[in-house]
Amino acid sequence: MEEELKFEDIINVLRSRKKIIIMSIIFVTLLSIIYSFLKSPVYEAKARVRLPGSSQVTEFFLAGMTNPWNDVPTQLEIIKSINVAKRVINKLGLRFRVLDKKMPPGLTIDSVYVKEDMPSGDFILEVYRNYYLVKNLPEGKIYIKGPIKTYHEEKGLGLKVLLDKKQKITFPLKVRFEILDYHTLIKSLSSRMKVSQEARSFIAVIRTRARSPELAKKLADTYANAYVEYTLDDVRYSARVLREFLQQQVNKIETQLKIQEDSLKLVKEKFGVFAALALENSQESTKELLRTLTTLEMEKSQSIAEREEAKKKIEILKNQIEGKGFLAKYRELAELPGLSNNPQVQELQNKIITLEIKKAELMEKYTEKHPEIQAIENQIEATRKNLQSILKSLAFSGPSAGDPLFQKLATDFITNEALALALEAKVSALDKVIRAYEKKISFLPTQELTYARLKRKIEATKTVYNMLLQKLEETRIQEASQISDARVLDYALLPKSPISPKKKLNIVLGLILGTMLGIFGAFIAEYLDNTVKSAKEVEEITFKPVLSIIPLIQLENDNNSTSRIEKTFITHFDPLNPISEAFKKLQINIRFLDPERKLRIFSITSSIKGEGKSTVACNIAIAFANAGEKVLLIDGDIRRATLHDIFNVPREPGFSDLLVGHQAKAFETQIKNLYLLPAGTRILPSLDLFNPVNVDKLKERINHHYNVVIVDTPPILPVAEALSISSLSDATILVVRSEYTDKNILQDVAQQLKRSNVNFLGTVLNAFNFENYGYYARRYYYEYYGRSGVAKRTIFNKIINQIKKLKKNGA
Repeated sequence: MEEELKFEDIINVLRSRKKIIIMSIIFVTLLSIIYSFLKSPVYEAKARVRLPGSSQVTEFFLAGMTNPWNDVPTQLEIIKSINVAKRVINKLGLRFRVLDKKMPPGLTIDSVYVKEDMPSGDFILEVYRNYYLVKNLPEGKIYIKGPIKTYHEEKGLGLKVLLDKKQKITFPLKVRFEILDYHTLIKSLSSRMKVSQEARSFIAVIRTRARSPELAKKLADTYANAYVEYTLDDVRYSARVLREFLQQQVNKIETQLKIQEDSLKLVKEKFGVFAALALENSQESTKELLRTLTTLEMEKSQSIAEREEAKKKIEILKNQIEGKGFLAKYRELAELPGLSNNPQVQELQNKIITLEIKKAELMEKYTEKHPEIQAIENQIEATRKNLQSILKSLAFSGPSAGDPLFQKLATDFITNEALALALEAKVSALDKVIRAYEKKISFLPTQELTYARLKRKIEATKTVYNMLLQKLEETRIQEASQISDARVLDYALLPKSPISPKKKLNIVLGLILGTMLGIFGAFIAEYLDNTVKSAKEVEEITFKPVLSIIPLIQLENDNNSTSRIEKTFITHFDPLNPISEAFKKLQINIRFLDPERKLRIFSITSSIKGEGKSTVACNIAIAFANAGEKVLLIDGDIRRATLHDIFNVPREPGFSDLLVGHQAKAFETQIKNLYLLPAGTRILPSLDLFNPVNVDKLKERINHHYNVVIVDTPPILPVAEALSISSLSDATILVVRSEYTDKNILQDVAQQLKRSNVNFLGTVLNAFNFENYGYYARRYYYEYYGRSGVAKRTIFNKIINQIKKLKKNGA
């Protein structure tokens, strides 16, 4: 069953992996600092505009609506639209970019305009005394040619090139420039612009960003102006389209009138004045027929013009409904099926046709003020209202019927639709009546008939022409009177400082991110680390007690040989040091396990090299010697002997010589009661070397002269004879280095020791760093002694301790 992860375990992981955390913090923070100082500054400008929805909402509210329509989201989308972006690009000439760092002296490029269809690419401007050339690159073909001092536009590019005659100019002047891709520029511009609603008001805030404060301000101001211009164009859309339509109709009628007048002139030239005189001298009844026909032609032409105008208004209304996002739900109006196909509508149209024909027949006898004609006019008007009512019932049957805005749109739509249908019926009726009247005058001679037909058509066309001119002027006035309530409230101020990079924030974020990555890396490293870290883990793997925990002795960075010897023999040179106390504890625990002192020869071994077994062997030997025991320290690591160098004695003769039957003696060391038997002559150890006879003889000799024998044996895994050397001892102690020895290796070695003919007494956890494992462990091993050799508490450890104290107080 796995143990629950404790807060203490987390703190220990952070302590033991603090180097990873510190390096991560330093690295990420350094990156953030470098990024902050190398990144180009970005400036932001802010302009404010009033949206055109406020007055409309007020009107709807005064009209009694409880839920006024809000167009703010649509207006914000319009500001971000491609249409407005194109206006900004054209106003600032952003598609035109000079590639040369400096302009030639005396040359100014003014009034640059680039059309949307102008291809992108690189060009060169060559300026001569009286003209300039624009050539495309790299081909060098002439693209356009224009005069100096005069604005010239050709093939989508407009330029005005100015020369300063006061300066000395050497022709030709050359400037390389680039025409940027429209779509790429729009995308880039949109990414640098943001728009938002200010609170719940009808005010939009336009924010633009650029690498220079001047350009940021220009972009914001131009966006604001472009939006206001767009809203004005949008408000004037209906009147503008209608004006353009009427202008086309006027031009068309004007051309038609000229053709008719030319035709009449040809008739006069062909037949002379006789046709006109004949008509003037004709009977009064014939004259009346001709007058009636002229009136009918005029009325027909006028009805056709009014019908086309009504259809155009319907088209404009449909475009407005379909083009505005906020009117999406009213699109059903624009998508109504053909109303003229409705049986009721067709019936009313036929009724209007019948009444118009009857009216035309009566006009032959009576004037328009006659009661019978007035009665027919009333019937026609009633039929039109009935037609409009049916159209309303068809349109108001949808889901938006109760919406006041829908009703307003529907009313405009249906009024024009009904008018167009009624006028269509009237034109059909007038066609029938005119054909009937033309039959009545068919008895006239051909020349007189042709003259009369042209004459009445000219009169009708002139009437329509005058009517259209009047309506065109009215529409122009209406267009000019249309204004938008969108306004620029505040133009942007010139930014004084960049908004990016935010150096302080980046550094703080770098610290935070570095800390998070460091902590993450620490736990990943801890998860991947399979080394032994605590005495508890050693006991669980070996099933043997940990006889002592030896604190870490820092030897790696000490190049002073004297200092290294003092640290190695710390039990001798600094007996009150907590590390010395750990070795004393090891000596006491050994004696505690052997109260009768039957165990005299102890082999100190390890799993692999580098675990500190030689240091442990030296210090445990010193601890026994300080306790008054006569101690022999044997360097049993024949392959990699080190003790003779530490104690400064000859290597030969020694341990290996005794094993082969030669003479060797132990050297007396500078430490009282401690003797050293070096490794001896370099030989290749074999199993025969450690036969029972040789081992027994050696044990007998050393037991006779010494109370305690410590044998520094080779590591078990890499050296085959390690277990054989351990067999000559009474007990074997395994040195395990904290955060160094792999758990799997330790388990394998422990099993080998148990299977072999050795007395596996226990283990020593060496090089244990108490700095990484809690405040209390460190205090017990260090702070009690209060000596200068105590390990320093780092700032990192102080922070960790403070966190633990806060947690404890909170609990």
